[in-house]
Amino acid sequence: MQMIAISVNSNNEVKSITESGSWMKTDISMILIFALGIYSIYYLVSFCHILYNNRNRVQREETVIANAALKILRKSPQSLPNKVEKPNAQQVYEDLKANLQNINVEPLEVLNRLQKLGVTPDIYIYNSLLDSCIKSKHFRSATQLFNEIGVSSSLVTPDVTTFNIYLKGIIEAINSGEHVDLGMIRELLKEMQAKDVHPNELTFSTVIDICETAGNTELALQYFMQIQGDFKLQPDSQIFSSLLKVIRANDKTPDYFDKIFEALLSFVRNKIECVDDTLINAIVDTAGKFSKIENIEQLRDILREKERRLTLTTYGKLITIYGVQKQVSKIDQVYSEMKAENMQLNEISYGCLMEGYLKCDKVDKVEQTFEELKKTGKDFCNIVIYTTLIRALAKRRQFDRVMSIYEEVKQSDTCQLNRIAYNALLDCCVKCGQYNKMSHIFEDMMKVSNNVSTVSYTHLRAHETREDLVCRLLLEKKK
Repeated sequence: MQMIAISVNSNNEVKSITESGSWMKTDISMILIFALGIYSIYYLVSFCHILYNNRNRVQREETVIANAALKILRKSPQSLPNKVEKPNAQQVYEDLKANLQNINVEPLEVLNRLQKLGVTPDIYIYNSLLDSCIKSKHFRSATQLFNEIGVSSSLVTPDVTTFNIYLKGIIEAINSGEHVDLGMIRELLKEMQAKDVHPNELTFSTVIDICETAGNTELALQYFMQIQGDFKLQPDSQIFSSLLKVIRANDKTPDYFDKIFEALLSFVRNKIECVDDTLINAIVDTAGKFSKIENIEQLRDILREKERRLTLTTYGKLITIYGVQKQVSKIDQVYSEMKAENMQLNEISYGCLMEGYLKCDKVDKVEQTFEELKKTGKDFCNIVIYTTLIRALAKRRQFDRVMSIYEEVKQSDTCQLNRIAYNALLDCCVKCGQYNKMSHIFEDMMKVSNNVSTVSYTHLRAHETREDLVCRLLLEKKK
């Protein structure tokens, strides 16, 4: 196909020429160039839009961080008048975390952004970020940040809070399964001395907690001795409570309790105003575990001398320990003290009393306590109390009364039989020779729960002789 092209020469004369497809080629090239230009412009605009949005996101994050940082800086003691109360460290942590909780950034990245914004981080910001890393279980980030604080000591000096937070992080690391060299505790204490940072009670309480978490009782006792020796620091309730927790965790360390008991009594005697209920309960628990009843009596004598009242929790612990030791007179004494002080007993207190008397084989006192409980008119009769009563009546072979209680509990809207209660009922059937009743109780048990224990099957297999019942129980067990 040929196309005719018309052109005009310099003398304005029209001239006709014929060229094969030259104009068509020119038009296609122009169209392609035009389309490519539009395509390039589109992608350039899209790319600029992405950059703009990303810049805005970064600016928003930096603004939030900057605002949080400035908020903390405004609270720092250097910028406050002398009459204004210095900020509480915990409040500082919460302020910063509240503003950073929606930003997923590394702590060092936060510090870099703050510096770019012209904000100089102070120790409050460092401690807040460090605490945030620990609570989010990022121990490696915490270590990185902790080392950064040490490097930047010319600008900011770590304080005792910094070290305490990092020590708390070691506990989290151990609980998370990370390998931690306990020798680093000694290095941290040396670093504190080198930086003239004085450890406080919380420091050593945390150190002892680390030893307890790692299961190293001997190391905990070494640090306890070091508190009074190298650091000239008097242990407080928290330190003693932490150490007792370590000792209780190890069944082979009753001698450790003997080593610190005199120091404990001295602390209670001379600083009764500093002794909290947690420490009193810790002493009672530890002494009870190692059957140190004489130590409990020594403690109680000092508390009476100082007119320090005990809590229901402490009385409950005492009753439990005396029950294990079968000292019924001591339980009576504690119960009389509780009544004399007009203490309002709760279901736990009554439960401890009934269990304590039961361990001393004083069934009549178990029944008496239960009747006193019912006279209060309060709905304290839970399944634990009923189970204790069933076990007590089983000792007296009072089967009919046990069955009466069984029916009463079945009809109750607030009390539900559990596996332990059913096992107590089965045991009562065995002791009373009522083997024919066992299958009915077992069937009721299966209706309530399929979680039948080995104890339940043992009672039935050992005492039931009917061949068909034994076969059925075996089939039930396979299910």
